Amino acid sequence: MLRLRPRAVPVSVIAWPVAVCSLALSVVALVLHARTEGGLRDTTDLHLADLWLAVLGPTVGAALVARDRRTGLVLLGTAPIAVGAAGGAYAVWAAEVGGAPGATAAAWLATWTWVPYFLPVLMLPVVFRADARLARLAGPVAGVLVLIALLCAFAPGPAGAFAAVPNPLGIARAPWLGPASGVVIGLTAVVLVPAAAVLAFVRRRRADGDDRWQLGMLAVGEAAFVAAHLSPVTEQPLADLLVAVGATALLASVALAVHLRGVTAGLRRERELLATAREAERLRLHRDLHDGVGPELAGIALQLGAFASTGDEPVLRDLETRLRGAVAEIRRVVDDLRPAGLDAAGLVGALRDRAGTFSAGDLDCEVVADVPDALPPAVEVAAYRIATEALTNAARHAGARTCVVRLSADPRTLVVEVEDDGGGIAADPVPGVGLPSMRRRAEELGGTLRIGPGAAGGTLVRATLPVV
Repeated sequence: MLRLRPRAVPVSVIAWPVAVCSLALSVVALVLHARTEGGLRDTTDLHLADLWLAVLGPTVGAALVARDRRTGLVLLGTAPIAVGAAGGAYAVWAAEVGGAPGATAAAWLATWTWVPYFLPVLMLPVVFRADARLARLAGPVAGVLVLIALLCAFAPGPAGAFAAVPNPLGIARAPWLGPASGVVIGLTAVVLVPAAAVLAFVRRRRADGDDRWQLGMLAVGEAAFVAAHLSPVTEQPLADLLVAVGATALLASVALAVHLRGVTAGLRRERELLATAREAERLRLHRDLHDGVGPELAGIALQLGAFASTGDEPVLRDLETRLRGAVAEIRRVVDDLRPAGLDAAGLVGALRDRAGTFSAGDLDCEVVADVPDALPPAVEVAAYRIATEALTNAARHAGARTCVVRLSADPRTLVVEVEDDGGGIAADPVPGVGLPSMRRRAEELGGTLRIGPGAAGGTLVRATLPVV
């Protein structure tokens, strides 16, 4: 029996209709507000900044949701502001003309649909470029906003900012709902909103690479919005203008960060493909030289040596010496293209062999590994070169006695850590080629390299390399 399963509609398909509807409802709110005359119009506190956020938020969200789903959904979540603004304006207009249908429902919507005003400033520092642990904060933040909406939806009194219209679902027996909603709103405005901006700056400070400047743009936008939000200016037109400017700065910074992240990701993928292709070509040259040219020259050198040993021919002996030198140079080039130990013993075995050469001296080296046998050639070479360079630095410059190389992997990344008990990083290190070379090898594959103090002193080198 044939069963047809309904296909889920992508968010990107409905995003632009949501943005268009939000724009249309904002225009409706302005038109109804303009058509309301007399004293009722003076009781309507229609904030133009809210309408601007209701237009700009869904528009930017619709443009971003395909590239950054979580950020786009947060911004699309500001669309209910337009619903409440249009509903409240309609309820006031209906109270003036009398007999308009649906005025009661419209008035109730106006009591709580303004709450997404707080959504971008509170949620973006939690979801933008965030890991799973930080993203868990989205639940409690959403819970606070839902609590505000529930308190406002059933608090007796006027319907939100529309004083001329009572809340049709206000619970008269619970007069405390109004003061309670005021307290929660106040704490959100003066505590959670600045805390979200602080979180954005803390995340920017702890990040590195592309994340650092992208989170920096978010932090600047958060600061602009918070400064406008907490401005001492109380005159409504000027206050609305300041908040609108702050909201524009916040949303524009996020939009630019998402766009540049896409550009950066494209460049990174191209760089990774280039590094992978280069390593594949180096591997081919390695095999050709190792299996073809090298043995051929070595064979010629042996034949010349055997022929020269039967007589005293200086020319033949000179050719033999030069051929042996050429063979040695080819072996050096082959090893530079791809360390021979990687093919013979794999990454872990090659590192253990290399660590053994250091352990023969004053440095006691240990390799602890839990990685799959099959890794991309480019990742193997980068991990080997970074680890051996870190070992060399520990032996030559750090004065270390012990050093541990740790390899760990998950389905997407390989982590290489080299930790020693030496003297640590100097305050004014002499520039060399080792550290830039390690960093370049990691960044070519789209990875990161961090160098800092170890858990028990000394130095910790940590490279994270993507394997897919």
